[in-house]
Amino acid sequence: MFKTMKSFGFYFLFIILGLSFFSCSHQSKPEFDNDNSNGSVEEGIQPAQKTGKNITDFVGNCFVVYEQTIFYNEVDESGNTTRQSIVDPIAEGTVYYYIKNNSLCTKWYGSMDTPSYSVIKEDNNDVIYFYEKVYSYSDHSYSISYSERWDTDIILYRESKLVYGGTDGEYIYINKYLPDFFLTEEDEFGNIVDGGKILAVSESQWLLSETYKCKIINTYNITFDASGGTIENNTVLGLKNIDFSLPTASGMGVSKEGYIFKGWATAEGSKEIVYEDGGNFTGQTDVTLYAVWGYNVNYTITYNANGGTIENGSHVYSGETIYGNISATLIKQNDLIINREGYFFKGWATTNNASSVEITDGQTITITGDLVLYAVWSYIATYTISFNANEGNITTNSQTITGETITGNVTGTLSRSTVIKLSRSGYKFKGWGLTADTREPDYLDASKIIINSDIEIFAIWDLKVSYTITFNPNGGTLSENKKTQIAEGTQDEGATVTLTSIDDMNLYFSYSGGGRYLFTTWCNESDQSLYDDCASITIYGDTTLRANWYLPEYTIRYYDRNSLLQTSTVKGYYAPITVRSITSRAGYTFVGWKCGDYWHSSGETVYVINNITFDADWEENCFYFRVYHPGYPSNTGEKFSAIAIYMDDKLTTYQIGITNSSYYSAYQKYSDYGSISWDTGFDYRVGNSASSINHSGTSTFSRERYYTINVADGTVTCDR
Repeated sequence: MFKTMKSFGFYFLFIILGLSFFSCSHQSKPEFDNDNSNGSVEEGIQPAQKTGKNITDFVGNCFVVYEQTIFYNEVDESGNTTRQSIVDPIAEGTVYYYIKNNSLCTKWYGSMDTPSYSVIKEDNNDVIYFYEKVYSYSDHSYSISYSERWDTDIILYRESKLVYGGTDGEYIYINKYLPDFFLTEEDEFGNIVDGGKILAVSESQWLLSETYKCKIINTYNITFDASGGTIENNTVLGLKNIDFSLPTASGMGVSKEGYIFKGWATAEGSKEIVYEDGGNFTGQTDVTLYAVWGYNVNYTITYNANGGTIENGSHVYSGETIYGNISATLIKQNDLIINREGYFFKGWATTNNASSVEITDGQTITITGDLVLYAVWSYIATYTISFNANEGNITTNSQTITGETITGNVTGTLSRSTVIKLSRSGYKFKGWGLTADTREPDYLDASKIIINSDIEIFAIWDLKVSYTITFNPNGGTLSENKKTQIAEGTQDEGATVTLTSIDDMNLYFSYSGGGRYLFTTWCNESDQSLYDDCASITIYGDTTLRANWYLPEYTIRYYDRNSLLQTSTVKGYYAPITVRSITSRAGYTFVGWKCGDYWHSSGETVYVINNITFDADWEENCFYFRVYHPGYPSNTGEKFSAIAIYMDDKLTTYQIGITNSSYYSAYQKYSDYGSISWDTGFDYRVGNSASSINHSGTSTFSRERYYTINVADGTVTCDR
């Protein structure tokens, strides 16, 4: 598809723009530039409307490409050439042109460039003229493309033109033109020059090569700082609200002698990697990213047998690090061929006298430099414990403890005193001491013990004692047989006992004015310590406890309908008082004095144990009644109408109409109570026959109660 001519140190190449496509899907671009002065537009390709704008009107804007239309020549079987196009969608953010004042910032997939440009006028249209970076192979059959290939080894710069192509809704079109004949540089050996130019020849016609369907997107700058290294391209554009992958460090020419690039930090001097190489960028504003460098280190771990023998005593560990630390997996015991007669290998420590293992066999650790590790060894030790009864009696007087140890210490459990049958008459066993005269035990009975040699321990004895507690009622009285209490214990530990309760000893102190004093605490007469009733106390000799008392005082209040009638006080717990009387109230009957959930009568004796409030409780001298008729079955023809009732000759009538349904009147108040005579009557009908039915009686009606009088049978029922 290429024709090559050599002229003036250049290869003269004829390129049919794009490759020939056969049996492929293609379509014509519907709208393009009407002005053909910048190149030919073949049949079937229509330019967009220009709306009077030039491409230079968009300086300072970034055009993000969403779709490109590629134009190419198609040759049929007869050799006829026709101009065709194919539409290629572009992933958002992978291709853009950012027009600056004197340069373009371009991105084609992974390739970025910032060529300068000049503006030329062609038929009154502004045209951006620049050299666009393309990739070629080292052989002479190169392709000019924007592929994501990074294995190409030659970069060329091709003459190109950009022209404003109109709008379509939210999209703006940019047209790119290329020459159909051009020259490319070669060296004296006929090889393409890396970084050389591809130039249009004078006979060239500028053809529409591609049209980009774009949106203008806001941008921000990402500046890269090599942190002491070097970088070729230190700024890239980020696109607002569009996912963005950082360019690779190799693509930007990031390097530092003797170091390895690890990623990017967001603060100068930081070693925390926020963004991996080529990773997704999550920011939306201007930012500077700082290179984080790693380097290779070699550290030696020396394995010291620490009294044993070893064949492979050191190993070099290599690794890549940022902070100077690397991971190292220790060589296992069997591979080191380490041994010590009569000992067991347990692991490693960083000192030669460690009492425990710090690092286990084969463990992976982090090291920051050369390190010496010391083998930790254990062995089997056996020690004898001799029991000295120390004036007591004993059956088994020794015990053997065996165990594996690193430091010489062996842990065991002392034989229980009952097992070795240790005893002394009149004494209690406290534990074991390291000397015969010690009074406080170094080891309790059957406790854990750690020893590193044979040892003798001595029984510690505590004399058994019995002490008397005397209770002083301090003005009160108590039962004769409860005046003292015995407490048993030992001389060293004292005697611990729970005090007899004051109820059990019937402790009591009467007040002369009525009631009694209340007990508060017991006071130890020797040291003035205070104890509650039934407290658990420890004493070290005979002890007298004195009762402490206080005389309570209570307030008595009387209220009538929220009005305070009287306030008084009384002294002594359970003191008696007489409940006062109250003046009568017209139309009401006094029920009693309400106190909590209880009622008390005037003149009643009440025993006071706390503050008391009495509220006068009244009932109104009235009751409520209603009349009731159960009605008649509909098949009997029976009906009733008006009802009348006399209460002590007071008449009430109810006009209810003729009905056979049941009937309840409303309750009405009657201002009296007790034995009341009453009469009832109602009109009774069967068909056209009318009569009346009457009942009378005398009933006892209680205060503030509700009653129903059945006019049909003369019964009276208390509802509530």
